[in-house]
Amino acid sequence: ITVSRATGGTYPLDFDGQVTDPIPYNAVAEEIQFYLEALPNIGAGNVLVTGVSSNNRNADDFFGYAVAVRDGIILVSSTRHDFDETGRNEVIDAGAVFVYNLAGSQWEQVQKLTTPGINGRVENDYFGRALAIDEYGIVVAGNGHPYDLDGENYLIRSGAVFSFIRDTDNRFDFVEKIIPPLI
Repeated sequence: ITVSRATGGTYPLDFDGQVTDPIPYNAVAEEIQFYLEALPNIGAGNVLVTGVSSNNRNADDFFGYAVAVRDGIILVSSTRHDFDETGRNEVIDAGAVFVYNLAGSQWEQVQKLTTPGINGRVENDYFGRALAIDEYGIVVAGNGHPYDLDGENYLIRSGAVFSFIRDTDNRFDFVEKIIPPLI
């Protein structure tokens, strides 16, 4: 299913006579999967919806600012990207990291990472300014991130590093936020 240039509304999906609740026109893969799994003839865990969320390509995103490659995975940062992993919730220059897996001879986007946690995504965060990957996971720098480990105590552009662990599907789950030590 491709929904393009829509500016509003909803649509249902029909599977073997069962119809989903109305799905927002700008729903991303995870949301569509949720609606399909709610159908009694599909159920949880019996469908996989993949795709790229909207708002992934915008002017002045700085896509490719940092790149890391290892074992069939490419990480590409977009340090001035404004939208979260759903393609919504605009925060100016919050940044994002796009994860691609090698599928045959093509690179396929499988995940979009944004700054996690309380006060995670903030203006001028520049999440993705630096990246590193190894066999266990990745680290992503957000040198503009201003909050401490608890998402409190604002200190302009103090910076943070976020670690993610690799799962069996070459996707990454947030583990820890690292901030500069107190002196």
